[in-house]
Amino acid sequence: VGHEIDFTIADFAADLRAPTPSAAAELIAPDTAELQRGFERLRQRLQRCATAEITRQRQHVVSLGRTALFQTPRARLDDAAQRLDHAADTLRRCSRAALDRARQKLRAFATALREHRPDQQLLLRRQRLAALGPQLRQAYARSLAERRHRLAAAMEKLRLLSPEAILTRGYALVHRQDGSLVRSVTEVKAGDLLKTRLADGTVQSEVR
Repeated sequence: VGHEIDFTIADFAADLRAPTPSAAAELIAPDTAELQRGFERLRQRLQRCATAEITRQRQHVVSLGRTALFQTPRARLDDAAQRLDHAADTLRRCSRAALDRARQKLRAFATALREHRPDQQLLLRRQRLAALGPQLRQAYARSLAERRHRLAAAMEKLRLLSPEAILTRGYALVHRQDGSLVRSVTEVKAGDLLKTRLADGTVQSEVR
C-alpha cells in the first residue's frame, strides 16, 4: 500500500498492488451487492443443471423400464443360465480332449526316450569326439608343414629377386649426387660425380 508516486520493491514482489490506501480498501472489501448477484447467478445455474440432470435420469429410468430385460426378467435369466450350462459342457469336453492329447504326447515322448537312450547317445558322442582329436592334430600338422613350405619358397623367390642378390652377381647401381639412378650414358657428362653401389659397399667416381 502506498501512494501513486511512491514505488518500493514490495510493489514489484507483491501478488497484488494498490496505488493508494483507499484503493487497497476496495480491493480487500469487494462490493457486497455484486457478490450477492454472483451468488444468485450461481444458484440459478446450479438449479438449472440439477433439474436437467433429474429429468435426464428420469427419462433413462423410463426407457429402461420399457426394455425386454425388465419386461421379461425371468426369461432373460433362464436364457443366460442355459448359455452358461452350454459353455460349461463345452469347456469340460475341450479340457478332456486337451488332456487326452497331452497324455498321448507324453506316451510318445516316453517311447522315443526309451528307443534313444541319452546315456548311449552321450557315450557315442564322446567316442566320436575322442576320435576327432588325432584327426585334428594330423590335419593341423599337415597344414602347418604346407604353410612353412610355401613360406620358404616365397622367401627364396624374394631373395633371388632382391637387389642385394643381383649385386652379388657382379652388377652395380650408379647414382648421381642427388640420389637419382643413372640408366644410360647419355644421362651423364664429363665432370659429374657419381656414386656406384656394389654388393659390399659404394665407390665415388668422376666422369671423364
